[in-house]
Amino acid sequence: MDIGASKTDRYTAGPLLDPGTYLIWSGKRASGEIGVSDDWKAYGPFTLTGGKSYLFDVWSGTLEEVDPWTLSSMLNQASPNVARLWYKRPTMDPQVVCVERALGDPVDGADADELRQWAARATASSEYSSTGWAALQATGEPDTYPDHGDITTAWASLEEDDGIQWLDLEYEVPVSISRIDIYETFNPGAIAGIEIYDLNGERQLAWEGSMEPATEARISAIEIDSDFTSDRIRIILDTNRVSGWNEIDAVALIGTRSLPQSGLWSHGDVLIDAPPGGWEGVMPGEAI
Repeated sequence: MDIGASKTDRYTAGPLLDPGTYLIWSGKRASGEIGVSDDWKAYGPFTLTGGKSYLFDVWSGTLEEVDPWTLSSMLNQASPNVARLWYKRPTMDPQVVCVERALGDPVDGADADELRQWAARATASSEYSSTGWAALQATGEPDTYPDHGDITTAWASLEEDDGIQWLDLEYEVPVSISRIDIYETFNPGAIAGIEIYDLNGERQLAWEGSMEPATEARISAIEIDSDFTSDRIRIILDTNRVSGWNEIDAVALIGTRSLPQSGLWSHGDVLIDAPPGGWEGVMPGEAI
């Protein structure tokens, strides 16, 4: 449903959303394409509260809480268990809007499309056991750092001082990687390289070098200049560099996205669930 705001703007009904935190993407619709934009821009994250209505200005990228009757006397406030979203959009230059449940943590001082993620899955060249010191201990947020020591909640290889070992980590959202933060919690200093998996599953060397050993837990931040998106990395350790087991508690992947990954998109009064494969080829009203 569209409601006239002015000769140049329209209010368009958006989705009813579960309360929570969202990114809102918008961009000028590509000519002749449905749900496709050549200039996606992410705004937010915005926290939406149940029982309230919100107006997103497509041009300015701002969100404000509104009384629904200021848009139309026929509208009522949303029920307590949902948040109602409206768009203020131009009558010219069709816009595509995607509302996406926020994934990962926004990076302080960065654009909304830059995320910090924690690994969701992990495998390794070896692990001390299938529980304590297992590869899975490197997934999720840190639960050992800032403590330093031989602690079961970090990953360790099967043997100490055992040459080259590696830790593979997978993340939920593909990004162009700009930095990797490695939480080293026992005998830091063995990291020798970082590889990034490309879209064909091939590993590309992104960084190699050496680090000073340390006697305390630390976060080793490695800057990466990636020219493709990825959701999987390999950390390479030379365990002969620093005596004893070299343990990793968690690894944060930081990078930017150029496209929304999932969510709801809206153009005019058309609203559909976005398919996992993206927007291209999806027609208005098509069942997903």
